[in-house]
Amino acid sequence: MSVPDRMTSPSQRAPEVLLVDDDDLIDATFRAAFEKLGLPPVVRVADATDAVALLADGKHFDVIFTDLYMPVMDGIELVQHLGKIAYGGAVVMMTGIDFIRLLRDKNLDAPVQIDAETEALSLDLDAILGDGETVNLIRVMRKPFRLEELTEALRDAGVSLP
Repeated sequence: MSVPDRMTSPSQRAPEVLLVDDDDLIDATFRAAFEKLGLPPVVRVADATDAVALLADGKHFDVIFTDLYMPVMDGIELVQHLGKIAYGGAVVMMTGIDFIRLLRDKNLDAPVQIDAETEALSLDLDAILGDGETVNLIRVMRKPFRLEELTEALRDAGVSLP
């Protein structure tokens, strides 16, 4: 698989999407959703260390969907790594567990806000990233999610849907 031209936006070509999640059901959900949306399949790795290795090998992704809780390297550590390498694509975090508990387990004093209307989660990246580091966090999605939520996240990341 060749590295896509980074000067071409994902709305003008097939998007390169990485799924970082150790849950086979989520992988199957993404594959079915992408097929239904007419998009090429996602690249899936089961741990954030594998995502780091792909990026270190020069692989580019327009969007990275990452689970927050994984056994070896979690999504927060992946986002911290993305900030350090100045990753330019979009990031969507996903969680099926108590988000605030995860942050407390990591000893992070990150203010978490929950939208009263949509119950959408958001995270203050300044509490996670180092000085001068940025990550284009599109949203934090709760699992399970609906196809509409996935579609909205892809559009927010600049992906044009057929």
